[in-house]
Amino acid sequence: MTIDDDSLKFARYLAGVKARQIKFAYRSFELDDLEQILVMEVLVRWPSYSSGRGCAQAYIETVIQGKVCKIIRSRKREIVRERDICCDQCNALRAKNQSGGIREISLRLDVAVVTDQLPQKLAEACQLLEIETRASVAGAMGFSRNGLNAALVRSRAIFRDHSLDLYL
Repeated sequence: MTIDDDSLKFARYLAGVKARQIKFAYRSFELDDLEQILVMEVLVRWPSYSSGRGCAQAYIETVIQGKVCKIIRSRKREIVRERDICCDQCNALRAKNQSGGIREISLRLDVAVVTDQLPQKLAEACQLLEIETRASVAGAMGFSRNGLNAALVRSRAIFRDHSLDLYL
């Protein structure tokens, strides 16, 4: 069964709308390419359409929505893979840098000078933030989350005053 002109026109229109909505997921593709992918999905699946089961517009919407979901899911998987690769690279760099070196020793000394100037409770909170989330540190230290955020703003200002904002 071939697709009629009205259904094809509707498929193109809906594909254009959905392509503009999900353009963020496919940054490397042009808008026309996304539209073409969605329309091709409709054309490929059109032979399985049966007019006795529902109207053509509903079928086209379902097909396009299904393809959009697949596109978004695959993009999310790509993002997770990219993040995992990035984390692996960061962990490799950390392991490499943990072997020591003049730069690391210098950084530790600079940070130690600044952290000595912080109030004790804030210094403890900063140390806990290396391994805990903000919410858990706020609860453990007796800060509200807003109070912890304000204290961190103050500590960042101290780091900036000592020209260490590169390490924030």
